[in-house]
Amino acid sequence: MQWDLLSRIESYPAALQRRGYFAKGNYFAYRGGKPFSRLVYPMPSESGLGIHATLDIDGSTRFGPDVEWVDEIGYDVDVSRVDTFYAAIREYWPSIQSGTLQPAYAGIRPKLTGAAGKAADFVIEGPAAHSVPGLVNLLGMESPGLTAAWRSASTFRACSRSHGTLRPDPKSTARSISGSSAITVVTPARSGLRSANAALGNSQPTFTTSTPMTTGL
Repeated sequence: MQWDLLSRIESYPAALQRRGYFAKGNYFAYRGGKPFSRLVYPMPSESGLGIHATLDIDGSTRFGPDVEWVDEIGYDVDVSRVDTFYAAIREYWPSIQSGTLQPAYAGIRPKLTGAAGKAADFVIEGPAAHSVPGLVNLLGMESPGLTAAWRSASTFRACSRSHGTLRPDPKSTARSISGSSAITVVTPARSGLRSANAALGNSQPTFTTSTPMTTGL
């Protein structure tokens, strides 16, 4: 499927339309006490950081996310995946007992590439690429991009000023923003955004996201 918002913006080039890939991440909560005092990360996979142990404010433990490729956005935890969680967790915590995990929550990571593709860095795409004045797209940015938000903001500002298309500089901290979710940002007070805002149902230019963003992924 194409990113919904891009396909609804008048004058956005058809040649730049991208197919969207959705990687759902399920989390399970541990209900057998507080086994860890710090985060525990396994070796990452091609599609994500692996099923790791993360701590809530009260010290309780959640495990996730996994990677479940889906065609539609939905946030129900797939309880049938719990056996996969036990197997993954036992790689670094062999003594976890069956029956100690319960569904917690799930989130969606919009990706630029699918299960068969190589992980892609994000793209910041300005008017020089798509010829829609005042429109800057941030594509393929999930939690690593939010972690590096300061660098992302400065890169976005440079793109909006230069009307160009920027990608991560492998020599800078922006390189850590590899990942994947799709955000379309409409800059305010620009004369050429009527069609973009009509697609959003807005009478005034605004900031917006093209798909729901989810924390904890």
